[in-house]
Amino acid sequence: SWWVNLDSIEAEAAELIKTDPNQAERFFGNRKVRGAGAWFKDDLWDRTKDESRPAPAAGTEVCGGFDGSDSDDWTAIRLETFDGFRFTPTYGPDKRPTIWKPEEWGGSIPRSEVHAAWSELADRYRLKLVLCDPRDWQSEIGDWALEYGDEVFVEWATYRVVHMHSALVRAQTDLASGRSTHDLCPLTELAIGNAIKVAQPKERYILGKPAQHQKIDPAMADTLAHEGASIAREAGWNPNESDLIYTASSTRAARR
Repeated sequence: SWWVNLDSIEAEAAELIKTDPNQAERFFGNRKVRGAGAWFKDDLWDRTKDESRPAPAAGTEVCGGFDGSDSDDWTAIRLETFDGFRFTPTYGPDKRPTIWKPEEWGGSIPRSEVHAAWSELADRYRLKLVLCDPRDWQSEIGDWALEYGDEVFVEWATYRVVHMHSALVRAQTDLASGRSTHDLCPLTELAIGNAIKVAQPKERYILGKPAQHQKIDPAMADTLAHEGASIAREAGWNPNESDLIYTASSTRAARR
């Protein structure tokens, strides 16, 4: 890669070694180790893969999570089935994963592609509840709510420390206990490995990046998908029924 500045890479590695040698070993030594403050430890993500499970069939009821950016971070969609299988769907003629990197699209996230992806996913699956971080995408989320139902597409701000901490703990705990599994999406695995815990008051935490180039957006989307599915299950989600209504103000469900 002639355009890569090797001196800058070595300098970044040397700087990271001072504060987090495990992270430096992982990103610059190509070794599978976790850095200080890693969200997932003890190979939890690796141990909870469901390697034999195919993508859910058309018509399956799913909940979803959406974490978007404009030109800096990635944008990602993750889905979860009623029985707790978390996965990255595909869309379009080339079956692209629903994770977009701005550098692959001229420097900014292709919003038309994201719209096309949701249109295809809404046709393929039965969307029950999709939690969306509104940052940079509030207008689009409003469009999706109008088109697919405001009981389906709900804003869920990830900056709320209490709610986010609870969702992160549940996403991790439910994997560890066997209540949830996931697919083999390599970009989500990379994001999970990148994510570190950032301390907040009262022994809470949110997720952060070790460095700007180490993206965590698919991990955030995965957490939102699991939180949405958990909320729906607590409200009585039954794949054989379609009688749940969700309110954007409370993200709670009620019977028709």
